[in-house]
Amino acid sequence: MEAFDCHFHIDLPQNLQTYNLWKSIEQQQQKNLHNVKQDSSEINTVLSIKSCDHIKWHKNTTADSKPYSIARFDNDFGINQHVLQKERWIDWNSNLKTSKTECETEKWELWSEHVNTPELTVQQEEFIPYGIMCLCDPNFYPTIIPDNLKWKIAIGIHPTKATFITKEKFSVLKKLFRNKHVCALGEIGLDRRQHRLTWVEQELIFQRMLGLSQTYKFKVLKPIIINVHGTEDDLCSEKAYTDVLYIVKLWCKKKQKIHLCNFHGTADIVYNWIKAFPNTYFSFLNNIKDFTYDQLRAVEVVPLDRLLLQSYYAKEQNEQRVISLADNADRLSHIREEELCVILENTFENGKHLFSL
Repeated sequence: MEAFDCHFHIDLPQNLQTYNLWKSIEQQQQKNLHNVKQDSSEINTVLSIKSCDHIKWHKNTTADSKPYSIARFDNDFGINQHVLQKERWIDWNSNLKTSKTECETEKWELWSEHVNTPELTVQQEEFIPYGIMCLCDPNFYPTIIPDNLKWKIAIGIHPTKATFITKEKFSVLKKLFRNKHVCALGEIGLDRRQHRLTWVEQELIFQRMLGLSQTYKFKVLKPIIINVHGTEDDLCSEKAYTDVLYIVKLWCKKKQKIHLCNFHGTADIVYNWIKAFPNTYFSFLNNIKDFTYDQLRAVEVVPLDRLLLQSYYAKEQNEQRVISLADNADRLSHIREEELCVILENTFENGKHLFSL
């Protein structure tokens, strides 16, 4: 059994027995890291563990995992490209290792033909996830999406990248959006933390993307993944969420499926979105430990069938990170006063329903 990581892959067990197993595996991995560090001949293969409160960040080591092979992009090769993305980290959740790719200033390609998949036990294979990979940086759109992908893809323009979009890149995005493996549009939205001079352009791109979502007649209306951030002094981003809701109402039908990722608004914002769009889903990061009373109230009032888990997006390049969805689910279960297994089971089903998996 798995739970759903809406940013963006399914990778956790649903039951408490496997949750406890995952905890013991994690402790063993930390011991392995410590042991390897004692061997000076292997010191360069291990990076330090970074912890923040109860959130456990892990670096990939050669001690107990085989990272995916990454090859530099070469137009001379006729190989189908797998995925382009700026960050890479390994998920250790539920004793299963999955990966997202890292790019610096150059384009890199993760070739599906050259992926070194780790050897899995029968028990581990039971937890192999479906998944959704989010590509929202125009500089790293794939040119081809191969037919043999296990993961579905979400394609979009992150609000912080709105100023980088060109006519050519938007044409690529439109072509990719029609691909059968692209199951969602996102991330898109507004980020008021950026300079005010970018706000108008962000809004124009946001509306253009919403228009794109309604242009094509798919058998199943593709969901929209929306990222919203207010100004630094607007802790709950109330103004930004209100502005985004107003814009979405102009373009989208009431039945539109919407995913508000990294939600940090108030209970009133939850009510307003669900009233306008009943198929709105809300995902939370581990930063809920820093929520105010108003924000915690929002966590409580989100309907169970609209709740999602989310892991952190790796911010820094040259660094591989993992976040514990189990810790995230554990926090949600305490705040909402619901059993952990209920949170894991429902967020898993919600994710499958939202993305039609």
